[in-house]
Amino acid sequence: MLLIGVVFLRQRVGRRQWAAMAVSYAGIVLVFWENLRVGGSHVVLGSALVFGAALSYALYLLLSGELVRRVGSLRLVAYAMFVSTVACLVQFLLVHPPARLVQPIPVYGLSVLNALACTVVPVYLTMFAVARIGAGPTSQTAMIGPVSLVFLGWWFLDERVTALQLAGTAVVLAGIGLLSRMPAPNAATGR
Repeated sequence: MLLIGVVFLRQRVGRRQWAAMAVSYAGIVLVFWENLRVGGSHVVLGSALVFGAALSYALYLLLSGELVRRVGSLRLVAYAMFVSTVACLVQFLLVHPPARLVQPIPVYGLSVLNALACTVVPVYLTMFAVARIGAGPTSQTAMIGPVSLVFLGWWFLDERVTALQLAGTAVVLAGIGLLSRMPAPNAATGR
């Protein structure tokens, strides 16, 4: 994300932010090193899909940073949620018959809970962070997400947490700590 901002938007990035990014990525590598598999028939496809997902998320955050300044974080999230809801419904109706929309009441309740907890709240919090600290630092702070999967796997799936994963987690947290010691940019208006 920083590279896209530097190359295409001519954004300036300080040494501390570059260092924080390097430290955090080193930690991510440590966390997942033991689970790295390069064998198999779909490694290239999987790697391309992961890269595409990371690139699209970086573009989303970068462009949302520009839009937050123009329209405000609440309005931007409302627009994005509306467009994504319409796109999801259109895609569903293209693939399934409309009768599949009729489900038992508990399914709707769980769907609303899932939508609020896993989509609406995180998107609003992300946009508030973009408005407050900027798109670059927000994306770097989000590196805690992949690391948290180690602990969620331990908690819910009884997976083993290794010393290397704990070391990688500490390195990621150190990178985020470096980032948090940076002076905050001017907060965008419109929240």
